[in-house]
Amino acid sequence: MSAEHSVPNPLVGTWTLRSALRKLVATGKTEPLWGEHPGGTLIYTAEGRMMALVLAEGRQAPAAVVATEAEAAALFRTMVAYSGRYTVEPERVVHHVENSWNEKLTGTDVVRFYEIDGTRLTLTTAPAPNPRDGRMSVSTMVWERLA
Repeated sequence: MSAEHSVPNPLVGTWTLRSALRKLVATGKTEPLWGEHPGGTLIYTAEGRMMALVLAEGRQAPAAVVATEAEAAALFRTMVAYSGRYTVEPERVVHHVENSWNEKLTGTDVVRFYEIDGTRLTLTTAPAPNPRDGRMSVSTMVWERLA
């Protein structure tokens, strides 16, 4: 079903990130993806638009208004942000990325498997190389509904 249909869409709303873990495919080891206390906001509109912002724990503000190249690179490596349209299917949501913090993602489809339990939304990836270190992982993010 698409986000535009009249069927109630359980994803519509604003969500805040509560946890982000990844399980390494090779070892089965689970570890924090963005630190123990990552930050982030996920928004799904009834009109079929979405926006995601994920921030690692412990990000450091630049020393001055204009960041040095090293500061800017560190900030870039500790976030994910994108927006676009989305479609909802049974047990999965597809983000059709139109704008992104990393142009490699722009124009792609990002698939997430979802479960909703009360005010909690869990999004899980299929096994894929992690963009930060290339290791095959399954990432799981737990979001809590704000509105």
